[in-house]
Amino acid sequence: MPVVSVRIKAESVKVDWIGVPIPKDITVRQFYEDLIAGKIVSEVRLDNEDHLQPIKAEFSSNKTGPFNVVSMECNMIEAIEAWGNRLK
Repeated sequence: MPVVSVRIKAESVKVDWIGVPIPKDITVRQFYEDLIAGKIVSEVRLDNEDHLQPIKAEFSSNKTGPFNVVSMECNMIEAIEAWGNRLK
């Protein structure tokens, strides 16, 4: 199963970078929604206030960038293959 390194910037969760498994055939939006609901890894779970914040998914091949903004409707595996396995 592919893995992505994820950085979450939110008041209710303190995760800098964490390796997260990617379920098959999932969009970036569904991955994000499942991740913040605590369905993928229990370490990441946002409260209701942070759910309302604007969402921007950015991918890179390394932790320092440059990062590319990716549509939330993209297939997660395809986004990783095209733009790298770091998501913030």
